[in-house]
Amino acid sequence: MSDNRVFLKYKTNDSESELSKPAIQIYKVKNANTFIFLFLTSLVAILSDQLVGSISALVIFDLPAELFESVVLIYPVERIILAFVSALIMFMLAAVLHNILVKSDEIDYEIEQTKKEILLDYAINDVKPLLEKEMKRK
Repeated sequence: MSDNRVFLKYKTNDSESELSKPAIQIYKVKNANTFIFLFLTSLVAILSDQLVGSISALVIFDLPAELFESVVLIYPVERIILAFVSALIMFMLAAVLHNILVKSDEIDYEIEQTKKEILLDYAINDVKPLLEKEMKRK
């Protein structure tokens, strides 16, 4: 069980939420930082890709500088939108994967607990009476 789940889970009888208010705020900040990191990483990757592509096209096709002047205002907006969308997709995939992994840990724990309960029930209800009968016969 990870430390984040222990800190974030807080059951209350009065509220519907399982998270305390400070934990929700920390969780939101952590998610915001993650999204900002993904956005900046995506932006750098897209800008690098654009830069290499533009330089390659300039050298290979001998394009005039006027061609690049026509897109100078569209370029930043387009790249920011692309970075935002790619960061959003990656953020959602990471959130889904995180939830799957957290749930799998919880499911494994519940399976182990159920196995222990079944084994204990078997020992108490089936094995113990047989041992007591055997002891009485001796």
